[in-house]
Amino acid sequence: MKIFNQLPYIARHLELEGNTLVERPDAELCVLEENTHTNAGAQRVLSGYTFPLSLLGLPLSRPTKDIFYLSSFWHEGKWHPQMLLAIPLQGLMNENLGAAVTSGLCSRYLPRTDEVDMLFSLPSLQEELHRLEHRGFVSFCLDAHTLRVVNIQTGPPTAFGYVNFFEGLRTIPVRTFLTDPFSVRLYENWVISLLVSVWPSPYKPSEGSTFDLSFSQERRFWTDAQERLKRSFLCTGGVLGVSAGFGYSLMKANQMALATPRELQTPMLQYRTDAHQEAARVFDPVRALMQNTS
Repeated sequence: MKIFNQLPYIARHLELEGNTLVERPDAELCVLEENTHTNAGAQRVLSGYTFPLSLLGLPLSRPTKDIFYLSSFWHEGKWHPQMLLAIPLQGLMNENLGAAVTSGLCSRYLPRTDEVDMLFSLPSLQEELHRLEHRGFVSFCLDAHTLRVVNIQTGPPTAFGYVNFFEGLRTIPVRTFLTDPFSVRLYENWVISLLVSVWPSPYKPSEGSTFDLSFSQERRFWTDAQERLKRSFLCTGGVLGVSAGFGYSLMKANQMALATPRELQTPMLQYRTDAHQEAARVFDPVRALMQNTS
């Protein structure tokens, strides 16, 4: 399998899954996002194309404080029957305090409702996806209080989106989903991913931090830090990685996501502990839209 080098922590997890990653031109290519319209050489991109709302016949809208995402996978002119409801954590510290960075993502796969299908079935959007020859995720960003669309983009919600996507697969091989997504039913549990960094990040890079991860811990901890010695890693940028957890409730998912960072011996660690509470607060006004969610 050939994989993009833009997201090295994804490549590392694919290797942990047992895939062999090669760079031969004739290698089997499994892509997370593909857009062949913009380049005759079949340029492949991870995400980033934003659709003008006016082009899709939607009014311009500015978000209030709280936002959430609805994402689904577009493949061969059809939507996957499930969607990802995702709530970003905004702010480095608990209660959205500290540096204005996205510090995590709380998400859950759901079957699409009739109300949501009104968005995904927009003829103008599907025409654009066909024109772009897009294959991959498409994400709607909505205001949590007005439920108005504020942005539509290719790719998953935020930089954490792929972590939550992979965690939602659980025991399903990644390549199975990428080659035949309609044969896969994704687990409808909550998934929480948390940014784990060290001071003084994000204000300036750290001089370097080391941390140890067992093999079982690394399956829940997404990092591109270099393995210096056996199971000992060196981080030079200030971000150790992303810790993920899943569960039937937000609290259970948060407990699993916190398990690994709480065991790290690295000084000056930074990560949020209130993800389940923040997600529940934002999710409350959205609940009526998600009729199949408990």
